[in-house]
Amino acid sequence: MTESGNANDRFMRFSIAMETISKNVQKYKNEQLAPFGLKSMHLMLLYCLGQAVDGLTATELSKNCGVDKAFISRMAADLRTMGYISYAEEDDGQYRKRLTLTGHGREIIPDINCRISSAVEKVTADIPREHLEVFYSVLEKMNGNINGLLEDAEG
Repeated sequence: MTESGNANDRFMRFSIAMETISKNVQKYKNEQLAPFGLKSMHLMLLYCLGQAVDGLTATELSKNCGVDKAFISRMAADLRTMGYISYAEEDDGQYRKRLTLTGHGREIIPDINCRISSAVEKVTADIPREHLEVFYSVLEKMNGNINGLLEDAEG
């Protein structure tokens, strides 16, 4: 098989695996979050706020979650409407206001964290820790390389 054939095969294998994993993870998150009236897109925001004692700004959440501030604004609006998060009173400016969990939000975080831990344990069962470290290292490197391709295409 030619080198380009191998590259094409790797591309297809990678693309199909990433798409399938993404869809399955989103479906699983939606199933697990349904009892709370939440969707998968809310999870990272709640998780990050659950880790932050003093809350986070939209800019900080954007950076931590790897999404743009407009997405954070939409998700924050949803979560505020549902009563899971609120703005800290003393701040001003949409992107400078600190978002914090409400009492209702803090109540669900332990259950959500338990569901996350259980899922991660099941998904990574029987995979040695060293293999997982290599996997995440390679995945992060590939993500960086893909970002480089995008930057090259834009430049």
